[in-house]
Amino acid sequence: MRIQLTRLDSPLCPVIALREYLAVRGLYGPLFVFSDGSHLTRHRLSGFIQQCFPHMSLDTHSFRIGGASLAAQSGIPPL
Repeated sequence: MRIQLTRLDSPLCPVIALREYLAVRGLYGPLFVFSDGSHLTRHRLSGFIQQCFPHMSLDTHSFRIGGASLAAQSGIPPL
């Protein structure tokens, strides 16, 4: 799978943020690793989403379908 990041002229540039993260974390293993060495799982991400949006019915599926809808609207063909 290929994920394309676009550089932004902003303090929230995903390209710069990922480069800085990888400089600290390294290039091997799971992309998102916590300081205790554990990695990000779907279950853990769902918990974070629920903590951030306690009054909304959101989960990881909401992000997958949202991303797929945006890709379709942008003319990106399905895999």
